[in-house]
Amino acid sequence: MKNFYTRIFQIGFVALFICRLSVRAQVPDSFPTPLTPENRPINLYLADYPLNFDDGYYWPSLNQSIQNTVAVHQVVNTSLGKALEPIHPFWGKVLTTGSILAFNVVYTYLPGGTAWQHQEAHRAVLRLRGISSYNQANDFRFFKKRIATKNVKDQDLINFKRDYPADFIRNRGIGHEAQLEMIEQLKKDAFYYGTPGYRDIVPNLLNTIVTIQYVNEFRQKNYDTDIDERNKVELTPDVRDISGVEFTPWVYDLFRPDEPYQNRGTNGGAHPYGSGVDRYIGKEDLTGEELDYLKKQSRLVWLNLVSPHNFGFARFRAMSPFNSQPFHYNFSLVHNLVSFGRVIDYNIYLQQNKWNLFFTYHDYKNRERHFPGINLEVYRFPMKKIFLTGAMGLWMQPKDQLFRSEGSTAGGILKLGIAAPLSKRFEWFLEGDRKTNGWSSGNVSLEPITQVQFGLNLIY
Repeated sequence: MKNFYTRIFQIGFVALFICRLSVRAQVPDSFPTPLTPENRPINLYLADYPLNFDDGYYWPSLNQSIQNTVAVHQVVNTSLGKALEPIHPFWGKVLTTGSILAFNVVYTYLPGGTAWQHQEAHRAVLRLRGISSYNQANDFRFFKKRIATKNVKDQDLINFKRDYPADFIRNRGIGHEAQLEMIEQLKKDAFYYGTPGYRDIVPNLLNTIVTIQYVNEFRQKNYDTDIDERNKVELTPDVRDISGVEFTPWVYDLFRPDEPYQNRGTNGGAHPYGSGVDRYIGKEDLTGEELDYLKKQSRLVWLNLVSPHNFGFARFRAMSPFNSQPFHYNFSLVHNLVSFGRVIDYNIYLQQNKWNLFFTYHDYKNRERHFPGINLEVYRFPMKKIFLTGAMGLWMQPKDQLFRSEGSTAGGILKLGIAAPLSKRFEWFLEGDRKTNGWSSGNVSLEPITQVQFGLNLIY
């Protein structure tokens, strides 16, 4: 708990300091764009087909848990800014930043917050494979070190790894993936609409640092001891988390996709104190090669800090060499841990007049080689009274989505969306996407899937 408060204090101090620098550095835009802070939509995803409707009604899907958490941050950050910024040109912004920090400290542990969203990402993959679970964040576990995805049977996990090894491995890190996806959505929002970038410093930095520290958690001196102490009190499978800790079991299963789940660990799979399978993997269970690979990824995860957005700079201006007109730009790096190893995304944000573009080069890497991918998105292109969004991604990824695969599989994703006004303050929107085999950030399935989402936009 002491480490938690120390981390919050450090992030808050850094955020307030950066706020001071970024506020003074920002100047009004020198050219107009159709997207402004006044017409920024807050996306409320009401329905996600088929994921909400498999075997009865289920909420939320992975996409809903990400996007609706983003929406709460957007509403709160904007509301606090509108209320506090008029107090003083500078100190009003400092008060806004401090208030956003206080909100994030509390909201992290509430249903709908980032800890809840993290667990819902795990649950979304489990549900895709017919496994029921419970999100412990719904119990309002304020300031608890561990929040679990629980009430999962050992036999379900045994079957899950045997039948869907890539999904099983991917599920180890999907909470991390979902938090990074949420951050990228906040960055896009600030970039395209020109909302004050300093407002997002706290959620961007807080979630980025949390994901970095989570991947580096194995470096703690008492890491294996803490796992053992947890095992002493969690004596039955129903009270245990699906992973306990995430990235030592992630690298363990990454290297051993064919090992039966019930045989895991140095104890032959038997729980040391209670009944069932010993789910939690510590450093003592890893080979030297596995530990070295995790150490490498724990260094690369710091690439997630490489983004001016994290420090309050939502966008920059320059003159285009192609048409001599001004345009906005920004960039970011995103490092993800997936079923076949790691992905590093190189993101470029561009905006000029009606064109709002987002380009990504994907560097997929398993044990054997690199695989390329690209993605291009056109966001909210205005056509009279409607807005159109479209995106296309193409990739080569490791065969079967596994770490040791030497072969590759081509694939891609196509997304289309439309939004239209209902009133001055509301829009309706309809989105759809079709994906082949392959990993795409924020998409719950590694297999081909077609999805359709419907919702309302609050103009705020």
